[in-house]
Amino acid sequence: METEYFKAAFKGYLKEKNKSRNWLAKKAKVTQQTVNNLCNGSFGSERTRDKLFDFMGTDFLSFLQYGKDLFLEEGNSDNIFPIDPSVQLLNECLMEAERDLNQKQREAVVQIIRKHQNSIKEEVKDILKAF
Repeated sequence: METEYFKAAFKGYLKEKNKSRNWLAKKAKVTQQTVNNLCNGSFGSERTRDKLFDFMGTDFLSFLQYGKDLFLEEGNSDNIFPIDPSVQLLNECLMEAERDLNQKQREAVVQIIRKHQNSIKEEVKDILKAF
């Protein structure tokens, strides 16, 4: 069933963006064949998926849930999947700085942001325990 959700998510994403598979491949800097395989339900390698998901601003589980909602017709087709907060923060910072990074740099920065978010989360938990 996950394969169907995965296919539905790619179909929904491209429809929502009004873009082609070729566009996605070029923008995410992966091959057309990779995008075709993923759109046809192949999960591909984790590294390839992460590269695509970083470009799209999501993660595997959010993307799969988006596909499940579309597949089961429970989701609102006007709403795209939730944006990964780390990717959103990076995108906002890049816009403010009027800069852009290549995919490898984006992946590295997103990993750093996620690491810091986890440590902040732990600090907040400790603070809340004190109340």
